[in-house]
Amino acid sequence: MSEDKTDKTAAGAGGAKPSTDKPAAKKSTTAKAKAATTAETAKTRAVNTAEAAKARATAAADAVSEKASKAGEDAGNVARDTGAAIGAGAKDAGEAISNTAKEAADRARKFAQENESATKPGKPGSPEQTRIAHAAYLLQLLGPLTVVSALAAVMIGYLRKDHAQVRDTLLKSHFQWIIMSFWYGLVGLVVSFLTMFIGIGFLLLIALSIWFVYRIVKGWLALNDNEEIANPNALW
Repeated sequence: MSEDKTDKTAAGAGGAKPSTDKPAAKKSTTAKAKAATTAETAKTRAVNTAEAAKARATAAADAVSEKASKAGEDAGNVARDTGAAIGAGAKDAGEAISNTAKEAADRARKFAQENESATKPGKPGSPEQTRIAHAAYLLQLLGPLTVVSALAAVMIGYLRKDHAQVRDTLLKSHFQWIIMSFWYGLVGLVVSFLTMFIGIGFLLLIALSIWFVYRIVKGWLALNDNEEIANPNALW
């Protein structure tokens, strides 16, 4: 009887075991499913996060590339405009320098022509006008003796120095020389008479006579040699 109790007890114990294993297995399966779901969710989130990060990086790279491209275009436009402005300025400066050089060359050429024409000896006058110049020198030489001859000489000078046949010849300088000899001599004569009372007028008159003869001889010899007077307004 005791053995039957024991067997029942053992049988009771062995029968209770299966009832406790089924919930544990169910819990384990549920935990695995949750873990798998959690892992899948985490994986999905990681993929989504990576894709979002990649999209943001791509967008940022595109934005940077676009900005860099725009900046390059702006820099290129600025460089092109600056180059065009510099080129235009250089062209204008070159034209201004060229014009200035041309003007300077023209002025130098004009000055050289004027200087050449001023220093170039005049051509000889016609024989008729040359004889008139000789007559004017002769009349001026007789001037101290007769006032009429002195006046005639200076009148010939005024009437002939701008004559068409004299204007571009060496005779013009001789007629101008005769005119200035008359006026310088007249001023010297007046000064000599005004200083006669202080004792130097007579000496001035002698010096004036020598100077007057010197001018006539100088001019007459130059005329005889077909040479013009370099400075007909000079005192000597």
